[in-house]
Amino acid sequence: MTRIRRGFADIEEGQVHYHEGDAGTESGKRPLVMIHGSPVSSRTVLPFIRRLSPSRRVIAPDTLGNGHSSPPAPEKPDMAYLADAHVRALDTLGIEQFDLYGHHTGAKIGVEIAIAHPDRVGKFIIDGASVRQPDNREMLLSGIKPIEINDDGTHLLRAWHMVRDAYLFFPWWKHTAEARRELGLPDTAQLHAEVVDMIACIDTYHLVYAAAIGDSLEERLPHLTVPTLVAAAETDQLYGEIDDVAGYAPNAEIARLPSRRDDAGWDAAAEAFAAFLDS
Repeated sequence: MTRIRRGFADIEEGQVHYHEGDAGTESGKRPLVMIHGSPVSSRTVLPFIRRLSPSRRVIAPDTLGNGHSSPPAPEKPDMAYLADAHVRALDTLGIEQFDLYGHHTGAKIGVEIAIAHPDRVGKFIIDGASVRQPDNREMLLSGIKPIEINDDGTHLLRAWHMVRDAYLFFPWWKHTAEARRELGLPDTAQLHAEVVDMIACIDTYHLVYAAAIGDSLEERLPHLTVPTLVAAAETDQLYGEIDDVAGYAPNAEIARLPSRRDDAGWDAAAEAFAAFLDS
C-alpha cells in the first residue's frame, strides 16, 4: 500500500502544506509536482498520488490561500506570484528538477512555472483548462468573495451550498436554466470532503479564484517550451476545450479521459499521465 505523508515547507509568507507519496523516490525518475484546482486543496489529487507514487516521488502542495497553506501576501495575487510561491516551496524541499501537473487553477499556475523555469520542468500535464475569454468576467468576479463567519454557524451551510451548487450551476450562485450543468452530484462523502477544504480557507479562497478568473491563458500558452499534455475528464466542464487549449500550446499532445466517478476512471487517467511522463 502506498503511504502518503503530509508536511510543511517554510517560505517568506509562512508555510506551504503538502501531501507527498515518496515510495518511488529511488526510481531515478523526476519527481511529479501536482497543483490542485480552486477552491479545494491537494487532497483532491490523493487518488493520483496513490496510483503514481509507487514509481515516482509525487509532491502536491496546497496553493497559498487554499487548504492548510498560509495566505498570500498581496491583497490581489496573480498567477505569476502564486507560481513563484510554489517554486520557493520546492526550493525549500530541495526539489530542483521535476515534472508538473495542474488542474484548472493549478494548470494556470503550472503554465507560469513552466514558462519561468523551463530548465527545471521536464514535462507538463494540463488537466482541464480554458482559453475562451468570458464576456461576463466582471459578473464572475463579483461572486468571488469571502464567506463571512457568523456566530450562528450559517457560514457552514453557505460553504456546503457553494460546493454543492458548483456541480449544478456555473457560476454556482446563478440558479437559472441557462446556467444549469448536466454533471450531477458526486457522492455525499466527496461533497463533505470538499466542503471541509472550503471551510479551511473560507476567508482567503477568493484571492486565488479571482486571480484565476482574471488570467488569460491564450496569451501565455504560446510561450511554453516544455513537452505538454492537454487532457480533461469527460465530465469536466472544460472537456470541450481540449483542442482549443492544445492549439495554443506548441507541440502539445492530447488525452481525452473518462469520468473519474469510479476507480476505473482514476486508473485510466493515471495510466495516461504515466505513459506521457515516461515516454
